[in-house]
Amino acid sequence: MKYYKNSSIPVDRFFGFLETRNHKLLLKKKKKLNLGDKLLLDKVFTDIFYEYCYLSQDDTLLKSFKEEIKKDFLTGQINCLTQVLDLYSAHGEIQVLELLPELGVPFNAQKEIEPQVKKAISKIKGLRNKFNLINSKKKKEDKDSDYNLEEQAANIEIALELKYSIDTSEIKLSKWVALIKLIKQRKNG
Repeated sequence: MKYYKNSSIPVDRFFGFLETRNHKLLLKKKKKLNLGDKLLLDKVFTDIFYEYCYLSQDDTLLKSFKEEIKKDFLTGQINCLTQVLDLYSAHGEIQVLELLPELGVPFNAQKEIEPQVKKAISKIKGLRNKFNLINSKKKKEDKDSDYNLEEQAANIEIALELKYSIDTSEIKLSKWVALIKLIKQRKNG
């Protein structure tokens, strides 16, 4: 499997993956992907992403990426807690509730069960509220900062007075960052 490993990835594929999480955008040639391939490509993209953040000195994308990780973690916690409570509800087995401490909810089999189940339910509600808060904040930020790649390319062409148009499917991420830095240098200096 051949894939982009660093900032030599075309800029449209980088931002396309950021937006869609379509793993095929990281491949140099088409291939059917299994779960192992996707996990590998997630790791590869994380490396590319951190390289982009380092090169661009732009922490806004990094903050956004961290928010996505928080949302994924909260979703996992909510799903696990819900599954534990559903299993307990369906089968009434207390051993299932012994998983609660690993999910951040104290549990003691020697104490009364129902109040502890209610605490777990409250924890799920709190996690959902936290998720919704992060999600609404992210949606507002996304709405405020729509990143149009082609528009950005046109702005670079104009700002640098290029005599050619930038093809976002051909230009490498490292060159893209260099062009943006050049614009900033010209503005500042």
